[in-house]
Amino acid sequence: MPRTRPRTCPASLSRSSPARAPAPSPSTRPSPSTRPSPSTARPRTGRGPSGGALPRAAGRNPTKLAVSSLADSAATNRTDAPPDAAPFGTPARMADDAVPPPPPAAMSDSERYLFDLNGFLVVRDVLSPDEVAACNAAITAHADEAVARSDPALRNAAGGSSMYGDGPPRLDLGGILDWDAGESRVFKSVLAHPRLRPLFAGILGKGYRLDHIPFVLMNNRGGEGFALHGGTVDCVTGEYSPDLAYSCRAGQVRTSLLGCNVILSGEHGPDNGGFCVVPGSHKSNFAMPPGMVDGNEHGEYIVNPVAGPGDVVLFSEGTVHGARAWRSDVQRRTALY
Repeated sequence: MPRTRPRTCPASLSRSSPARAPAPSPSTRPSPSTRPSPSTARPRTGRGPSGGALPRAAGRNPTKLAVSSLADSAATNRTDAPPDAAPFGTPARMADDAVPPPPPAAMSDSERYLFDLNGFLVVRDVLSPDEVAACNAAITAHADEAVARSDPALRNAAGGSSMYGDGPPRLDLGGILDWDAGESRVFKSVLAHPRLRPLFAGILGKGYRLDHIPFVLMNNRGGEGFALHGGTVDCVTGEYSPDLAYSCRAGQVRTSLLGCNVILSGEHGPDNGGFCVVPGSHKSNFAMPPGMVDGNEHGEYIVNPVAGPGDVVLFSEGTVHGARAWRSDVQRRTALY
């Protein structure tokens, strides 16, 4: 029967697995092991791809929701705009007569290299301005359903740490795939988006499943981030975590669990905070030194990837990641898969 375990990240994708071979006899079956629950990107100076993570492979747990719908939206190009130029970051990104480029058929060599190097990848302009606006309209319509993580047991960062912030707690909004067809359409399209599908396949192999139910998180100014967590070798305990593991063999990158962070409002980066990673930590072999998990020590190695509305950050759950406190007046909104 499927093994259950607590999750620190509510949504991720995973690799699909082929049909299982018959179970070994009790004399040959390996003994079970216990692991900590799972918990990525370096700022870029140009507009090319940078490090990120992808969903997890399908087929391990038959009780999980399978990915089946195909996306009907195409990627578009974004013009540069100043941070916080408009509510929820939805300024026009391309000329009315501009033609979006066709989505790639496979993960590029550059994308593969950068993902292997950093453990994450920033994919630009996956959602169009209209799609971003549609997502934000749906979120606003359901905003009264969001749950504030005000209970001390639900806080994701240590009080007084650089991750904790000095404002209100984070807001979590679930059920985004259960909203009516108009409100949920773009959120569902992410699961098999033509711009993301080649990356999912390139990182997870052929086939993948939705391992965690996606949700929207929101932060107002000063809102709490998330202490660093995850790692192929857990960043806190130093134990190997096969459910989060990253590997590269014979030119193929593979991660057991892939995170997909869809930016819907706010300009994420060093100035404003939000999602952060320790680039290259998917290959680390040791627990973090004291104070680093909370962002109080060695902060120069903790990076906020630069990403704006419509961009997607893909990251291996084997890459240590978290979030810094939000420092923008524009509410942070991201959908996590």
